[in-house]
Amino acid sequence: MSVIGFYLSIYGTMVGCSLLLLAMVDVVQIKLGLLSCRSKFTVATVCAMVGVIGLGLLTFFFTVTHGLLIAAKKVKPQLNNGPAPKKAEKA
Repeated sequence: MSVIGFYLSIYGTMVGCSLLLLAMVDVVQIKLGLLSCRSKFTVATVCAMVGVIGLGLLTFFFTVTHGLLIAAKKVKPQLNNGPAPKKAEKA
């Protein structure tokens, strides 16, 4: 069940970064001109931001997912069937 929480955290982080990227694109459009006007500087800046941040998000997702899978393999669920039986003592 805790794995679901980790994945929700990963997706929440990615959605937050994507929304921040959209906000930064709006700021670029205010400073350099609208994308619909096809200004060279605006298009180049937005393409660079989308490329770098998109690559960063992909790297983040696969790195964290890989680490989560490794951690899940190492921690195996244990059944709670009571204390382990003691070995018989030799006389």
